Amino acid sequence: MTPWRRISWGGTQTARGIIHETSLDQGALMQALQGYEAGLDFPDSLHAALSAGEVAVITFDKRFASRAKHEEIAPPVELV
Repeated sequence: MTPWRRISWGGTQTARGIIHETSLDQGALMQALQGYEAGLDFPDSLHAALSAGEVAVITFDKRFASRAKHEEIAPPVELV
């Protein structure tokens, strides 16, 4: 059984008796939305935004790697 998960700004939620807390930096969310507006898929853009400060984002997704390179996403997205 997969527990429910909710993104929040620091709050908690109980789902099936399990408490989950996932905080999301508002700046990362805004960066992800900008990437989405530029043509990236939202999950890919969010992954890149949450990877700020890392050396690279590694992916198997050719489309993501190509679009990220075109949009000069930081950190760089590397295709494996």
